[in-house]
Amino acid sequence: MRKEDHEKKEIWENIGFDESNNGYDKNHPKLPAIYVTVSSDFGADLQMLPHEEAIMMPKPRKSIKNQKTAKERLQAELDMRDYSYLLLTKFDCSFIDYDKRLGIIMSSLLSDQPLTDHINLYVDGIWSQTSQDFTKSVLHDVTGLERDCITLVTGADLDRRASIVSLADQTAYWLLNKSIKYLQNDNHRRELLPDFKKYLKRK
Repeated sequence: MRKEDHEKKEIWENIGFDESNNGYDKNHPKLPAIYVTVSSDFGADLQMLPHEEAIMMPKPRKSIKNQKTAKERLQAELDMRDYSYLLLTKFDCSFIDYDKRLGIIMSSLLSDQPLTDHINLYVDGIWSQTSQDFTKSVLHDVTGLERDCITLVTGADLDRRASIVSLADQTAYWLLNKSIKYLQNDNHRRELLPDFKKYLKRK
């Protein structure tokens, strides 16, 4: 059970997670990385395409930069869901071991979210068991959810296979093209946990 109730319109069970990957983008080398969660209660967002089929499809985010209609469609989809994002600089990353990064970022993004007593987290990429265990441990501390009430669904190309992760991917890419002023002041922005450093020593 959670430690406390939240008085908000939605209580979320399903959350997709992805990042902007701009560390690999020569057009945005100085911007902080953007990590995004998208929360949804649409069943269609959770359907998984077979990997063989998904890898043949282009990533929807590729149409976001230049097509006004694609941006408008994404905004309409986000209006029916919820999203949060975190900015992480290279300096921030220098403090956080890779295996602990998912747990600290995810917990920072979800610390004030209204969640059900069981959550499903859909995360793009292949994460070690150490990273997944650490993520559940920190989320337990931050949200009050028991570890066995946190399900992590991870895998390669999940941003193509599952709509909820694709939306997080598209949102990260959309935000990447916003100004720093916008990113710093938008009310969907979250900060790193104020006491995140205490988790860095946790095994």
